[in-house]
Amino acid sequence: MKLELVINKDVVQGTVNEVELIESKAQRDELAGRVGVLEKVKGLLLFPNMEFATNRQIAEFYEVPVKTIQKIYTRHIAEIREDGYTTMTGKMLAENLATNMMSTAKVTREKGHILIEFDGMATQIPYSTIGLYPKRAILRIGMLLRDSEVAREVRTQLLNIEEKASKEVKVAEINNELELQMELARALMNGDVQAVALVNAKIIEYKNRHIAKVEAKLNEVTEERDSLGEKVSAFIESDEVYTFGEVAEGIDGLSAQALREFLQVHGVLGHKSRGEVYRPIGKYKGLGWFSTQTRVAKWSGVTFTNTYITTKGRMEIAEFYKKVQAQEMSA
Repeated sequence: MKLELVINKDVVQGTVNEVELIESKAQRDELAGRVGVLEKVKGLLLFPNMEFATNRQIAEFYEVPVKTIQKIYTRHIAEIREDGYTTMTGKMLAENLATNMMSTAKVTREKGHILIEFDGMATQIPYSTIGLYPKRAILRIGMLLRDSEVAREVRTQLLNIEEKASKEVKVAEINNELELQMELARALMNGDVQAVALVNAKIIEYKNRHIAKVEAKLNEVTEERDSLGEKVSAFIESDEVYTFGEVAEGIDGLSAQALREFLQVHGVLGHKSRGEVYRPIGKYKGLGWFSTQTRVAKWSGVTFTNTYITTKGRMEIAEFYKKVQAQEMSA
């Protein structure tokens, strides 16, 4: 009698690829504790005796602009805070380093910033509040960064570790299956009906256990997908509006004027305005990208009317900009 168990090993064993790692919070949560891969890939500069790094230090580690790290934090703020992200004024951080007897850091207060030197390296921090990321959060950022060679290497190391662990699990499962097959064969050869029944019960329990794992994994993925869908829907349907400057900053660091001119050149907004009111034209009138609102200045009490960008507009204008840029590059 041949025992066959058909199991989706990728689901049960949790093997992942790079895309799943970037897109799945559940997979990131499973691997966020493997902070040792950071040092395997590249030397990571952390404040001595604190095990924290700033946006600037993380940007230098992953070889990306500081703004890129800030965007990752903004988009995944809940995850990163769960990893132990905290804030502290630069002044307080400098005092902690200067008074810590175990610290090897040299702290120099300069005009506009504080210079901290340690381990042959130097970094600047402002006197104001700064964000501090522990290793777990730094690793998570590496799982989220798309355009960084260092981050890709971090993900490769993580996937190699995961693949090794998955192979070990697979070997153990094969051994369990072979043991059940041999046990069943012995019972059949001996004509031991009671033993056959007992082994069959073990086989059923074995299969049910794996089915439960598959179902649990599928439920986890489904719940994450549904949760994300609800968040996206709520975000798109929200009444929140943004200034051109706020939206422009998230699109290649444009200025408010550059974004407005881009939309005018490409037939989205009219060139003429009344005050600060710019109206959509043509097919863009009914898309719900813009909202004209009249407000009262908090301190002066003066009434003013401006054109703002809606949440829907913020998302779709960013996509529109990327599409136009891609077309112009391929032309």
